[in-house]
Amino acid sequence: MSAIGYSGKVHIDYLAVRVVEIIKNNPNFTEKERGYGKSIVSLINRIYNVSDERFKTKNIITRIFWNIRNTVYLYQINSQGPRFHWEEGRENRIFDLYTSKQYKELFKKDPDLGNPQERFWKDGEYLWPHP
Repeated sequence: MSAIGYSGKVHIDYLAVRVVEIIKNNPNFTEKERGYGKSIVSLINRIYNVSDERFKTKNIITRIFWNIRNTVYLYQINSQGPRFHWEEGRENRIFDLYTSKQYKELFKKDPDLGNPQERFWKDGEYLWPHP
């Protein structure tokens, strides 16, 4: 895929990491920014899914070399990798979550404090999904 005004390639993991960095710098989004963020999250998830489907069609030699490369990469960064954090963390859902203040302003009611399954702890405060 390419972006308007950009030629070249970028690894999807770098895009996911950059989105997470942006989220950490400004976790308070306007509804317009939230819409853009949801579009970007959807695109990243779709690219990961397309990549998985393409990988399934590759021959055994390609799969072996990919696994070797991926193992070395993960060992070097001493982590599960950006994709793991993207899929298992909350960053890919952050544009669907609201701080208590945002929730009250937008939905004109207090978030449901009774259901701990519905809220997430991030950077010192709880976040709630759209009601």
